[in-house]
Amino acid sequence: MKDGIKRTNEQLKSLRIKTHVADEFDLHVGKRIKYVERGEYGKEHIYEVKQLFPHCVLLEDIYDHTRICPCYSKLSLMLRGIE
Repeated sequence: MKDGIKRTNEQLKSLRIKTHVADEFDLHVGKRIKYVERGEYGKEHIYEVKQLFPHCVLLEDIYDHTRICPCYSKLSLMLRGIE
């Protein structure tokens, strides 16, 4: 019984993070996100949102078509320029 409650709490936490990040940054399929990598070279990427999943978001680079699927907390850090 405790395992079921623990999983439910984790699912709710994940859903709250997804909802918060999606609302704060107006995430939807087709939205383009500019991201500059941190570091010496600071390579710029422009990602397009391809699909929203419960725990992550599928992004595709519009230049080289590479795909990444960061979790919502990681995406939030990326969009704020922290990560």
